[in-house]
Amino acid sequence: MGDLRCDLRGNALLLEEAEVVGIDKPKKQLIQWLVEGNPLTVISVVGMGGLGKITMAKKVYDDAKVKKHFQSHVWITVSQSFKLVELLKDTIQQLFNEIKQPVPLGVETMNNQGLKAVINEFLQDRSYLLVLDDVWSINDWDVFKYVLPNNNCGSRIILTTRVGEVASRSSIEFHGNVYELKPVSGRFVDSIL
Repeated sequence: MGDLRCDLRGNALLLEEAEVVGIDKPKKQLIQWLVEGNPLTVISVVGMGGLGKITMAKKVYDDAKVKKHFQSHVWITVSQSFKLVELLKDTIQQLFNEIKQPVPLGVETMNNQGLKAVINEFLQDRSYLLVLDDVWSINDWDVFKYVLPNNNCGSRIILTTRVGEVASRSSIEFHGNVYELKPVSGRFVDSIL
C-alpha cells in the first residue's frame, strides 16, 4: 500500500497545467499570498485526499514568478511516518544543491540539533520558500517551525495537509492564510468530461 501511495503522489507532481481543471484562480490567489509582505508567513492548503493539494502546491512552487521571488526553494514530503534526521538532511541537500555548493562536511553524522543549526544559519539572511507536503499532525509542524528563521525577508511556508486543525493552527501562528480545496460536485464533473 505504501508503494502505491508514493507512486500516486509522484504522479500528481508530473501533471501538466493544462491537465488540471480550475487551477488558475486558486493558483493566482496562492501566488499573491506568497509574494506580498515581509514577515514569515504560513500558507496552508487543506483538503481530503485526492483533491489536488500536491498538484496545486507544485504548480505554485514551480511558477516562474515564485521561483524568481525567493532566493531558496525546498520541497519536503513529510507523510505520516517520517524520520526527522532524513528530512533535515534532505532539506540541507536541496539548499546547497540549489546554489551549486557542496554540503558542509560532517552533515551525514550530525544529530538533529546540528542539522537544524545548519538549516537555520543558511536561511538566516535569505528569502525562502519551503513546502511541507503531507503534514498530518501539529507535532509534525512543531518540529519544523523552530528550525526556520523569521528573518523579515519575505519568506514563506506552504503546508499541505488533510487535517483542518493543522492548517488553521500553523497559519494563525504565523499570520498566514488557509486555502481549502473542496470536492467538485457530480454535475460539474459530468459537464467537464
